Amino acid sequence: MIFVNDKKSLGSKSFTEDVFASVKPMIANDIDADWLEENVDEVEFFSDLDLTDLSVDDFNLLLTAVESADDIDSHWKGILLTAMQADPRFEKQAEVA
Repeated sequence: MIFVNDKKSLGSKSFTEDVFASVKPMIANDIDADWLEENVDEVEFFSDLDLTDLSVDDFNLLLTAVESADDIDSHWKGILLTAMQADPRFEKQAEVA
């Protein structure tokens, strides 16, 4: 299950594993190392991905990685992105003209 924040969680075991496997290579060098290490174990053993403690910057980095991932089920990806964009940490990126 993916815990977006204290009020919103979603997804199945396989979806959580797919999301993490897809975004991990994109975020590994830029996201908080302690968070990454902790969540590697959480996903491996419990299939849980906890976004609740991510900083604003790391949350938005992860959101961008999810947006660009092309190997995640598109229906569930849309649901996850909607939940992440409703989170107060979401920072809308400026439109490029």
